[in-house]
Amino acid sequence: MMSHSLPLPSLPLDRLPPRLIGRLPRPLLERGLCITLDRLFESARASGELDFIEGRRLEIEVTDAGVRLHLRFAGHRFSPANPLDAPDIRIRGRLDAFLDLASGREDADALFFNRRLHIQGDAETIMHTKHFLDAFEPPRWLQRLLEAGNHGTLEE
Repeated sequence: MMSHSLPLPSLPLDRLPPRLIGRLPRPLLERGLCITLDRLFESARASGELDFIEGRRLEIEVTDAGVRLHLRFAGHRFSPANPLDAPDIRIRGRLDAFLDLASGREDADALFFNRRLHIQGDAETIMHTKHFLDAFEPPRWLQRLLEAGNHGTLEE
């Protein structure tokens, strides 16, 4: 099988200037995050592992980017939420902490314990969220994408 190398921007993803993300329109970021989370958690959504957040509103704040994203999980899908509605749960932290979580470089417990990520909201939902994130194994496609972003190429 022939291996193809796809060039990616030379800037590593974990060194992506957070302010660059902050310049993107919030609706675009929210829609992109919803699509990504739906794909990322596809099997968890199908198996009911995310039922604990059904009908709940989430706020994700990337502090160093100055971005607050508002999502809702309903009908086993993520969708943008009205930013005027109070969130049921808030997760905030720097971009590098979210990338470490997404890539599996650090587990959720360590990120919360070391205060790189902060979570607020209903105690039961927080407990379920932390447990879900800690048990979640990032799919290989995401690991490859994040690794490629750090090396500048994606091997097919």
